[in-house]
Amino acid sequence: MKMKRGIRGFTLIEVLIVVVIIGVLAALIIPRFLTAPEKAIVAEANQMLGSIIRAEQANMDTGGAFVAIADNTSTATWNKLGLQTPGASVLSGAGAKFTYSCTSPNCSAVRSGAAAKSVGVNLTGVWVCGTDYTTLSYGGCTLG
Repeated sequence: MKMKRGIRGFTLIEVLIVVVIIGVLAALIIPRFLTAPEKAIVAEANQMLGSIIRAEQANMDTGGAFVAIADNTSTATWNKLGLQTPGASVLSGAGAKFTYSCTSPNCSAVRSGAAAKSVGVNLTGVWVCGTDYTTLSYGGCTLG
């Protein structure tokens, strides 16, 4: 039986090799995308804690006292620092992902509605990351 010269296509082996390569690439790339939402949530805590610490330092530089923060809803307390309450901020969208609190000289953020994950920073800029997070060399925490 002779094959016709005009018929062209891929062999089964070539197709299988391409499928295997795509599978390996997907196995390497997909896990990185699955952690992206949690990394964004931790970035919210880093951003907000950084803003709080800078506001606390600016307040004390002008002769004010450390402003204690007990929760996300005390608008008067947040206004003393010139910050919006986290639930109302553009940063946190529909509602804050963390509950923020400050007692001199430390501020912390504890994850709301999930396992108790926390991020903390003090007035000297030392970051303390909970067990699910790692400290970044330039400050802040990340998933990992």
